[in-house]
Amino acid sequence: MRQTGWDDGARQLLHGVKVAALDAALAAGFNVVMADTHLTREVFKAELQVIERYGLSVEWKVFDLSWEMLLARNEARREIDPSHCQPEYVLRLAYEAFRASGAWWRSLPVDQVELIKP
Repeated sequence: MRQTGWDDGARQLLHGVKVAALDAALAAGFNVVMADTHLTREVFKAELQVIERYGLSVEWKVFDLSWEMLLARNEARREIDPSHCQPEYVLRLAYEAFRASGAWWRSLPVDQVELIKP
């Protein structure tokens, strides 16, 4: 679901569906891998609440990409499917949020986070 510009209603709907899918998968006994490239603190907390209900632990893999690599990967996505390419301002927003001192992943227990530098 994609619209032009920022659509907070669409964002909330998509994140709500994702959290519900996480809950359903865990209830059915599945192991879950999630690629949260644009995770907000609000969604992060909602996902952790679901995970905690099941008494599970989480292994977080944080991929620390350079700005240049992020741009290159975005361009590669354009070549495969232009609809998956993000505007540079969206990439910049996510990149700066990830690197911020208050980024969601920095609040995790250190022993649960693997910082991967390609």
